[in-house]
Amino acid sequence: QHDKGRVPLNTDDNAASVYVTGWLKRGPSGIIGTNLMDAKETVSSILQDIPIFEQKNKRGKEALYEKFHSQKTTVVTWDDYQNGIN
Repeated sequence: QHDKGRVPLNTDDNAASVYVTGWLKRGPSGIIGTNLMDAKETVSSILQDIPIFEQKNKRGKEALYEKFHSQKTTVVTWDDYQNGIN
């Protein structure tokens, strides 16, 4: 079970979670548009949790972007998507 894409792990650390979207979140149903709405909700949960990560000495959003950059992964924000980034 999840709460807005957040799946708490069974640990003593309240900030320990994994995040799901798409079929992992709701089962094998829906189309691309459904997956986008799922992803938007899950990303909102991740963004809400960043202060918790930072309090736990986890590096947060900057570390995530560094990881994406080091892997040469293109980050597409919701605004990018809405503006039609190719």
